[in-house]
Amino acid sequence: MQLFLTFLLLMFSYMFLSSSFEKMVNFKQHVTTVQAYQVVPVHRAHIFALIDISIELVVGLSFLVFIALPYSLILGTMLLMVYSGVIVLNLLKGRLDLDCGCGGIVGETKISYKLVIRNLSFGAVLIVLFYNQTSLLKVFSFEYMMINLFIIQMVITRISWLYVKKTGSHYKQIGG
Repeated sequence: MQLFLTFLLLMFSYMFLSSSFEKMVNFKQHVTTVQAYQVVPVHRAHIFALIDISIELVVGLSFLVFIALPYSLILGTMLLMVYSGVIVLNLLKGRLDLDCGCGGIVGETKISYKLVIRNLSFGAVLIVLFYNQTSLLKVFSFEYMMINLFIIQMVITRISWLYVKKTGSHYKQIGG
């Protein structure tokens, strides 16, 4: 059970990290998505976008290295609940054409009640992890660090791929 819970924590780490990195790479697009939700003033959307990315990054890193884990589990759950609330608000207004702005491994899709259920389910899993965090700390070992290195490699590969996709440059020839 400990290994399964740790695997879940690592998957959430990768989810939050990949989402924050993709939003960093496509910052202007993320600001546009925040503006489209119409919950913060347009001139403040970039500030909210920065806060959103920062929280995702901190939560993802905390899950990866077990620093301030209880607080990060709560913060991650709250972030998912805020996302769900904003989505429901827009769905009730009939604004079904909005992109979710999720990014990362969870991808992009239009907002829907399925997305709300997914976020609430993710939040429920984070709550389970919160109540089982002592079990998680017992798994912190060499194997855990090797899995983390693998995840970090996947995140770096994803960032590199996004950069190549965005800039259109695959490589530069060195020398003449």
